[in-house]
Amino acid sequence: MISINGQAYYSESETTGMKANARQSTKSDISAAAAIAERFATNPSDGYSPKFARTAVELGTEGMSKIQIAAWFNETPSKLDEWAKNHPPFAVALIRALDASQTYWNIKATSGR
Repeated sequence: MISINGQAYYSESETTGMKANARQSTKSDISAAAAIAERFATNPSDGYSPKFARTAVELGTEGMSKIQIAAWFNETPSKLDEWAKNHPPFAVALIRALDASQTYWNIKATSGR
């Protein structure tokens, strides 16, 4: 890594390693979120399914924002907040999804592509 005026620049080999680490971390996050979701009962009246936790993390790994994730579910961001409030596994998954999304864009920005 080289720092110029406070901006970090990474070599191709460094960004490749960062991408591999992010992918491995994300796979663990997806598995953990899915395992947690399966242990909790759902409330069908609010439209939530335990599968949504895993899907949200997967969408986050593709760089989707909260608004984009909500749109994918054909819902609003406030509905995601409601699900997170009422379904703890989804709350964990949403945090992981947004972290994964930020990682995705950080890697994109620092790899120069």
